[in-house]
Amino acid sequence: NGKVVIGLSGGIDSAVSAALMVEAIGSQRVVGVNMPTRFNSRLTRDLACELARNLGIEYKVIPIQDLFEETLLQLQRVGVYLGDFDKQNVQARLRMQVLASLAAHYKGIFTCNANKTEICFGYSTLYGDVAGAYAPIGDCLKREVYQLARYHNQVSERKIPQGIIEVIPSAELSDSQKIEEGKGDPFNYRYHDELVRAFIEFGHDPGKILQRYDQGNLESLLRLNPGELAAIFADRQAFASDLSQKWAMYQNNIFKRAQCPPIPIMTRRAFGFDLRECIPPNAMSYRSELFNQLLKK
Repeated sequence: NGKVVIGLSGGIDSAVSAALMVEAIGSQRVVGVNMPTRFNSRLTRDLACELARNLGIEYKVIPIQDLFEETLLQLQRVGVYLGDFDKQNVQARLRMQVLASLAAHYKGIFTCNANKTEICFGYSTLYGDVAGAYAPIGDCLKREVYQLARYHNQVSERKIPQGIIEVIPSAELSDSQKIEEGKGDPFNYRYHDELVRAFIEFGHDPGKILQRYDQGNLESLLRLNPGELAAIFADRQAFASDLSQKWAMYQNNIFKRAQCPPIPIMTRRAFGFDLRECIPPNAMSYRSELFNQLLKK
């Protein structure tokens, strides 16, 4: 008889997670919660409210700006001054505390709204937005989340607002992520989604990917349109630099994935019990020899 509590940011991931939960257990057992700080735009706050209204779920707004400022103040009193990146993580963890408290109140659970691309690259906060009892879209690439949203709107009367589908994806945790200024997540999802598929589902390491780039047939491997890579990366150096960074993010965040909530399997390989990962002594520094050789070209 408990309820599922979902943090509604006004973004696509939480919207699809909420829609799936409503379809699964009914709107009367889902609670949506918006937890804004000064970094959250009026646009996404309004979209979260519109979504809750469309889905017919209970909706609460619990601002965490005061909690955020008080946390920083208490840390400063003991000589701890956080930088911008760490302040972003504080907000994410405060939101999970609110969700956990509400889940206890409703004798239920709260969800993790992370998608597969974010989970792969560790674009989430440990004990923050990676927390929860269940990750309904954890095996969906970002583009697949959008596909689910569009399909849901075709078959259901409880529509996900079109504004949520169109708004730029952003964590809205700092001034550097203002959607009004076109600032959002640090990914080109069209390309990086397919890079995740290459890493996870097909086991391609950076050496093979860079080799295919040099051979001129990487776009066919990643199911990209001809010319897409040239539109994203100025030259080979830029491509290799991004590839090296994303491979390091994938390798260095095994510890986060090991602590993810349960993820339903929807693809050839899902994180969690489907793809079991361990952390051997050399895992964090691993680079394929072929990749190192190709980088030197």
